[in-house]
Amino acid sequence: FYPEKREFFLENAQLFRFRGAGGEMPFFSRRIGMSDGEAVPIDVGARLSGKVGDNDVGFLSVKTAGVEAKNIDEGRHTVLRLKHKLRGRSYVGGIFTDTHQGELDSRTYGLDGQWFFNNYLSFSGNVISVDEENIGDENMAVTGNLDYTSDPFGFGIVYNKIGKNFDPEMGYVRRKGFEKNRLQLRRSVRTVGYPIRRFS
Repeated sequence: FYPEKREFFLENAQLFRFRGAGGEMPFFSRRIGMSDGEAVPIDVGARLSGKVGDNDVGFLSVKTAGVEAKNIDEGRHTVLRLKHKLRGRSYVGGIFTDTHQGELDSRTYGLDGQWFFNNYLSFSGNVISVDEENIGDENMAVTGNLDYTSDPFGFGIVYNKIGKNFDPEMGYVRRKGFEKNRLQLRRSVRTVGYPIRRFS
């Protein structure tokens, strides 16, 4: 899990960002042009990204060459990312990836969003699903996060579930087959005249 350094993938890379609470990502650019740690030649690629009104649009399509000596087939990798800005910092978005390589035909669909009810209370969440032949059930990842953050008080409720067959071909997942629930409560007190200015 090394950061991307190829210039073609770095420009407007934040537009393609889509991540769940467990670190799962439907798109991770280093999965393109790499196979088991080995570099795979990229024949041609196209990228379109920018703003259209209140919408962020990102499109990326790359064709990778086959490597006969390593038994790697040529592949076509496509990702489409859309984000629609709502009131304030809120947004709703989606992502679609498509991979064709040899007999592999894999697609990933994702919806995400973040809603700020006021300056302190927000909700964020996403749903990601992998569509692939013979993948079976439990092929989804779901995240929900309700957060309240003010100076004296705070709480957070996080739900994260990743199916045991969730494996996005163009993405990254640290751990599969688990469900996590977390509740966090905070009370903070500021002090005057002490070296430590805040206790939580």
